[in-house]
Amino acid sequence: MIIGLDGKRALFNHSGLGNYSRLVIQALLDADPELHIICYLPKTPKFAPSFLSHPRFHVVFLKGGNLKRTIGFADEIATNGCDVYWGLSNELPLGHKPKGIPYWVTIHDVIWYRFPHLFPWIDRTIYKIKTLRTIKRADRIICVSTQTKNDLIEFFHTDPQKIDVIGQNCEAMFYSAVTEDEKQGVCEKYGLQPNQFLVQVGTVEERKNGELSIRGLKKSGTALSLAFFGKKTKYQDFLQKLAQELGISNQVVFVNNAHFADLPAIYQSSLGSCYPSKFEGFGIPVLESIASGTPLLVASGSCLEETAGPCATVVSPLDVEGAAQWMSQLSTTKKPHPESEMWLENFNTKNLAKRWLQSD
Repeated sequence: MIIGLDGKRALFNHSGLGNYSRLVIQALLDADPELHIICYLPKTPKFAPSFLSHPRFHVVFLKGGNLKRTIGFADEIATNGCDVYWGLSNELPLGHKPKGIPYWVTIHDVIWYRFPHLFPWIDRTIYKIKTLRTIKRADRIICVSTQTKNDLIEFFHTDPQKIDVIGQNCEAMFYSAVTEDEKQGVCEKYGLQPNQFLVQVGTVEERKNGELSIRGLKKSGTALSLAFFGKKTKYQDFLQKLAQELGISNQVVFVNNAHFADLPAIYQSSLGSCYPSKFEGFGIPVLESIASGTPLLVASGSCLEETAGPCATVVSPLDVEGAAQWMSQLSTTKKPHPESEMWLENFNTKNLAKRWLQSD
């Protein structure tokens, strides 16, 4: 089998959609010794993951760069003998479709539709055009959560028969125990004390609902610190002001440029992980927390309950009392959730690869 893939995210994006794309590529190569991947790129990649040198991974540079990637390259897909073409990041190319070659696409979320005030008008317009066009052109749509599937059906009247819900996994490093010396070193690097802080990972933006975490910390009365790890937006200024007004600014830390490789040590050194986002398409920090054996708080109302299963405490996005109670009950003798190992099997990469390849 030969699968053609849009490789832009996999080889240019260090997080988010890039992580998903790299997971898919490596999992497919591992799953089937006869499978080949043709990766279409608009230009020379920014970095080189290990599969770039794999003998069954082939790169095709598109003449015309990003414009060619957008307007379509059906002739190349057909000429290269692809059995299927898979757009890994919410979109498919324009232009005619190669005859007899199905188009797959992964749609991660339509958050821009649910929370339009968080996105510029021009971005929303482009996303809507791309989404409608992609749904129409796709022969198979893979959604990373039931929430996204339901959104596509509700908002865009997508045929449910075209949709498969197949989740994703987090990086393998989150499943490995970090030594005490490593944890101490990483915590010192970011000015934290092991087992004396809570962590919230993800872009520091309104939708991630850091306000609940800060208000919960204040109400809990605990002396723990709360460390936000993620890209800064204007919302961080609001959170800093809120912490100051509540008199706990000395307990709230923002780390905007952490090394991704340090996150396993951060999760494992923390007493708990807060992820009270108002809405997500999947919520990869949820899996990272569970794999790291870290107690987890998530918010209801989107896919986070679906991703976390039995392995998290769930509160509403406005439930300060519930968040505070969870924080106050955390213990320095933390243990992985008793059902975490079984639950994580739902996201086992080998099992995901089998499901990706089991198309009707």
